Amino acid sequence: MTTKTVTNPATSITSSSATLNATIDPNSSNGYVYFYWGTDPTMSTYNGYYVGSVVANNQAQHFTALLSGLTTATTYYFEAVFLNNSNDSYQYGAVVNFTIPGQ
Repeated sequence: MTTKTVTNPATSITSSSATLNATIDPNSSNGYVYFYWGTDPTMSTYNGYYVGSVVANNQAQHFTALLSGLTTATTYYFEAVFLNNSNDSYQYGAVVNFTIPGQ
């Protein structure tokens, strides 16, 4: 069984902020969770946001991060990232987008 990293849709989107969401099932591996985010849909350039560490178990764990100071009428892209310390690898969730409403 492998770890599972899922990027969930952003929530609580306002004119300058949004909450990023992810679910990680670490399959008994320890490691760390990040969000990579930015305005580049290819994610070749991004900002990193450290979220925290996972509990090394076999249960889905939910993670969130509040981004603030975002620009109105702009589409942002993000993905959940799990750094698996058990095998020194990264697992990526799908890239998801959201748009900050314009005025």
